[in-house]
Amino acid sequence: MVNALQQSAHDLLKTDRYNKAALPQLTECVQSQVADGWYDVEINLAILKLYQFHPSEAEGLVDMDVLLKILVKALMQMPNPDFKLCLYLVPAQYQDYDSITSLTELAQKLETCQFVPFWQHLEKKSEILAVVPGLDTALRKTIFDTVALTYQEIPSKVLSEFLNIPVHRVPEEFPQVTLDGDRFILPLSPNNQAKPKMATTRGVELQLPQLAPVLSNSLY
Repeated sequence: MVNALQQSAHDLLKTDRYNKAALPQLTECVQSQVADGWYDVEINLAILKLYQFHPSEAEGLVDMDVLLKILVKALMQMPNPDFKLCLYLVPAQYQDYDSITSLTELAQKLETCQFVPFWQHLEKKSEILAVVPGLDTALRKTIFDTVALTYQEIPSKVLSEFLNIPVHRVPEEFPQVTLDGDRFILPLSPNNQAKPKMATTRGVELQLPQLAPVLSNSLY
């Protein structure tokens, strides 16, 4: 549901999307997203586009606090591509800032399913956790959803390490799993079940009655 502040910002973007005078109102939306737990990628991209048009530090338009909050909120949307979309709009002179390179590395580790190194890196950059409340919870859900796409069951110690929480907390945060001895049973889904490969010809699936003549001829 769109809130009043969000709707007002969208109305502003219809007429003044490229007007730097719109930044204060758009920036207020970012602070509200962090404080109230909502998200709007269109507003955030509009801010970054204005930063891209006015990157000079002399102009003082680029607010690093707002920039980091936008990137962290985008990271929380993974596996959606929001983080890359936002990163591409960050002015070049800010790309090498330590906080931004750290976020980029975190995103790369998530994309490549390096979950244990991801948490290890995040713990070294504890200031990132403070940027947006609930960051670790959101990313833990992203990791769980990724694991659930592949596994029907997984050693409890492995999933615990992937999620960076003790084994006993996994069912508390993800009640859809069942602990069976030293393994967690994950819910079945179309993605984590083996699918029989259908015989095809020119992209058309062949049913057994169609294959029967071929199979019978092969017996002689």
